[in-house]
Amino acid sequence: TEQKKYFEYWTPKGKQLMLSHLLRIRQQYSVFWFIINCIIFFKEIPVLFLAALFSNNYSIQNAKKYACNYFSLVKYFPGIIFRKPYFYKVM
Repeated sequence: TEQKKYFEYWTPKGKQLMLSHLLRIRQQYSVFWFIINCIIFFKEIPVLFLAALFSNNYSIQNAKKYACNYFSLVKYFPGIIFRKPYFYKVM
């Protein structure tokens, strides 16, 4: 049987996980830690592309999907920072 991949950020479920993670960080901690997490997610993009070149565990397609997931969430960042009420469902 094939395992379901719930914790991979390049899947459609991963986009919702990434958004939920960022919302929780903003709510529980502060804007500073929210921005730090956004920067970390952004810096993972070139790392995934490099890993796809040198590893069998990752592919260029997965890195592209991860980048698309991240950049599709950028439009929500101002609302999250200023705590505007919104139903954040992206799946």
